Amino acid sequence: MNLSLKSKLYTGIEVAQYTLRNPAGYVLASNGQSLDLEGDTEQCVHCQAMWIKQPGSGVTRSWCWNCNGSTCSKKQCIEHCEPAEAFIERLEAEGNARYMAEQNAKVLAK
Repeated sequence: MNLSLKSKLYTGIEVAQYTLRNPAGYVLASNGQSLDLEGDTEQCVHCQAMWIKQPGSGVTRSWCWNCNGSTCSKKQCIEHCEPAEAFIERLEAEGNARYMAEQNAKVLAK
């Protein structure tokens, strides 16, 4: 990897390659000619937003102590703690309840 390319993307100064202890993923983006973007990614435990960890960028992320994970620092994710998995389960339960109500209405209408 070209360190100067990475240092321009991250901080504009020469830095050693930075990796997370437990990254959510890794991204390599290219325009076909050269490597445009490379790095470890993190994921918000609430909304599942992803970002590339960029040390020295000045972007402050927050930490949810209930979920024990990084958040994207959006107001909604800071003020309301609902893990993404719990959110999906709640949506599924609401959808199942709505579906069952529609099916019951069809049966009763016959």
